Amino acid sequence: MWVDISPFSLLLPLGVLAWYSRRWAVLVLLAGLSAYIIRITIAGVPTTWLELGLYLTLIAFMARGEWRGLRELVAQATPSRLWVLLLWLVAATVGVVVASDTRLALGVWKGFVVNPLLLAFMVVALAHKETNRLRWWRDCVAALLVGATGTTLAAVAQSWLTSAGRLQSGYDSPNLLAMYLAPILVAGVLWLLWPAGRASLKPWGRVVWLGACAIVALGVVGTNSYAAVVAVVGALVLAAVFTHWPRWAPVCGAVIVAASLLLPFVTVVRGNAFVAGHTNITYGTTSGEVRLTLWRQALSFISEHPVFGLGLGQWQPAFIRAANTQGLLSIRNPGLAIELHYSSLYPHNLWLTTWLATGALGLVAMLWLSLTVFGAARARQFILPAAILAVQVLHGALDTPVWRNDLAVLWWVPVILVVLAKRQEQPSFSQALV
Repeated sequence: MWVDISPFSLLLPLGVLAWYSRRWAVLVLLAGLSAYIIRITIAGVPTTWLELGLYLTLIAFMARGEWRGLRELVAQATPSRLWVLLLWLVAATVGVVVASDTRLALGVWKGFVVNPLLLAFMVVALAHKETNRLRWWRDCVAALLVGATGTTLAAVAQSWLTSAGRLQSGYDSPNLLAMYLAPILVAGVLWLLWPAGRASLKPWGRVVWLGACAIVALGVVGTNSYAAVVAVVGALVLAAVFTHWPRWAPVCGAVIVAASLLLPFVTVVRGNAFVAGHTNITYGTTSGEVRLTLWRQALSFISEHPVFGLGLGQWQPAFIRAANTQGLLSIRNPGLAIELHYSSLYPHNLWLTTWLATGALGLVAMLWLSLTVFGAARARQFILPAAILAVQVLHGALDTPVWRNDLAVLWWVPVILVVLAKRQEQPSFSQALV
């Protein structure tokens, strides 16, 4: 099979750039998060443009001695946070061991767990090295906006050329595009609203920045993802609450985490899809009904495997086997069968996906880390990371952020920023509740 390798030829200049400037190489990677959709197989191992670019940058990062700054960051961090992060890695690794398809699980472990963490560590380590950290974080948000703007414009062009409805670009579904754009939109808008962030931009830069945010907002709306729109609005409201009443940040964080975690349980107990969502006019099914079916089966799997879950990447194969056994994918119910076929990649809830992939241990670790970020927002310098996480937690009630190459980076950069912060810079979640 012929593979167009022209995009991969750009890795050579990226490698040279990384050797002379890790700063700019990492910014290129942040701008190119969606490049994970450019795939290739080398010696039988599937990989992506983003992954190969990350490895080249990591080699330069280590060879040029940047790891020393990372070692300093780890040494000054709060030990309990590092232990929870280690707990997450252990749980994800156990998810490989228990998986029935080890090859698939290793791919998920590499692409969705290890690689995003490596990039997040590099981003935070370079921030520690910068004399002007405000400028570094401005450039990081700007790089994300550049990538999101380009992806949105490509999606608009594709939609126009193919007369498609919802914006999708090269993503597998419009929802995945929405989950990529939504956190970046919130970061861009909040940077412009923040006095110090706005002051870091020249007058013409503010106009360009606002234009980029407008294009990305068009992209979010164009995906026709109700969950994404609600998550963006909700995160902006929460950011306002964190700014004016910082003591409420940990409480608000705990509420949205609990709500997104409990929604599937409540829905399944009630036995009806009160979250209606989109309606397929042809078959008369709604996305709410599809989610109800997925959530019911996910909870059934969890009741059977509460400790270790199914393992990394094992949900969809297990669901399809169960659905075939139950006749859910049979032609007797074509509408639901078609909708389930295209929607069964994940259980459509962040916490159910995490539980099934990494077991109860991984679920606890991710919950703990999320609450830690929201607790840290009591210190104003961590409001932006908490707001970015809030988008994903709110969206995670009805979909599955984090469990994708680009989405995982958008999750772990705010988390690692808080985890590696100096102990005296922030309260813990428990302290924030006092």
